[in-house]
Amino acid sequence: MARSKESVRQNKAMQQILRGETPERRAIVGYDKKEITNHGDKIDRLSDIMKEARMPWFCPKCDKVMKHNLDDKSWLLYNHCFDCQIKCETKLRIDRKYEE
Repeated sequence: MARSKESVRQNKAMQQILRGETPERRAIVGYDKKEITNHGDKIDRLSDIMKEARMPWFCPKCDKVMKHNLDDKSWLLYNHCFDCQIKCETKLRIDRKYEE
């Protein structure tokens, strides 16, 4: 049975406590999120381009989940889902402005 270094250290500390000795002290170091600065973060010029090209999960107009291939194509062309595009084209055809 393989033992990890941590279990060996814990067993050694337990034996020292049972003998009345003081075990080895260990310091646990943490951090506070308020102290973290973003000096190392770099924003690539392509990140903004990819942000615009990436399709969101929900349509910005109707809040429907965009999960079909037709939604992908519609998002790239019109920035909304396929159903919103159908509604828009139907309204234009009713108003007889679709050909324009």
